[in-house]
Amino acid sequence: MTSSVQGEVRKRVSTGGDERLRKIASVIAATSPDILLLCEVDQCGDGGDDGTIKQFLRKYLTDQQENYPYFYQPAVNTGKPYKQKDNVKNQPDFAQGYGFHHGQYGFALLSRYPICTDEIRSWQKVIWQSMPKNRMPADYYPAWVETQKRISSKSHVMIPVDIGGTRIKLIACHPTPPVFDGDEKRNYSRNADELRLIRDMIEGADYLCDDGECSDPIEPPFVILGDLNADQYFGDGDREEIGRLLTHPAIHKATATGHLVPASHRAKRHAGRIAKGNPFATHESGLRLDYILPSAEISPLDSRVVWSANDLPRPREADGTADFSTNGSDHRLVWVDIDPKSLNLG
Repeated sequence: MTSSVQGEVRKRVSTGGDERLRKIASVIAATSPDILLLCEVDQCGDGGDDGTIKQFLRKYLTDQQENYPYFYQPAVNTGKPYKQKDNVKNQPDFAQGYGFHHGQYGFALLSRYPICTDEIRSWQKVIWQSMPKNRMPADYYPAWVETQKRISSKSHVMIPVDIGGTRIKLIACHPTPPVFDGDEKRNYSRNADELRLIRDMIEGADYLCDDGECSDPIEPPFVILGDLNADQYFGDGDREEIGRLLTHPAIHKATATGHLVPASHRAKRHAGRIAKGNPFATHESGLRLDYILPSAEISPLDSRVVWSANDLPRPREADGTADFSTNGSDHRLVWVDIDPKSLNLG
């Protein structure tokens, strides 16, 4: 749900007749997740719903809208101009994060459970240079940009959700794709440092303060979720950096690298181009780019990537032949079911 024209997505959603959005909604309705992160949802840039999410729920998820009484859209860096323009056009590439307008490619969290808005923490404004041993390409950006450039291309946020009295901290982000580079490898480097930022957030790295000046680590239980634009075995990203995240001791092994890594047999048939036949593919290229990573204290029960009805938590078609391989996006919905007992809910 993104467009180079600001406000265009809101107009498309309001008609209720967009075929691509209808297909996306069909996957959401069939899966019916308790908590859902939607990536690449345009917004006003400074956070909050400009009407797009409310209209999407009302027009396309009519039977589901009551399931998501809570939603949150953080401020993002995409399309955000620098403080000093220096006679250079800021957009789309010359901005804090790539975008034709401030708020393009944002993301939204939808939830059945209350969102603890007063406890949300953001690392949107962390300056790239402040990260020790950062990978910002030398002599590529003007000096005045280097002092302003942020690590997060969109935003890195921690959103607590209250599930039966237990706070689950949702760590949401959408790092930049590690491609569309020149020899300077600016996007490759930024993607790697955005992945490292996630680790630094949960470890409470010494250099790091969130936008509220708090440097405390994110305590478990937590769940990392988002389009991380990195695959541990294929593609153009830094495979070692995504590997460090997936093997982090604070993250449950099963859905990161073990027997519950989300997969689909249908992905072998439909995903190609870069990694043909990869059952863990969440993208049409065959790459695993989209993740749900619970902390080690949380017990995952099952998981899947939705390419067909066979991949639904509760298949609605008896023969499982419904095909979601072309349903509105080049990414596929990923779901992970967790054991409520591991949340001390009884």
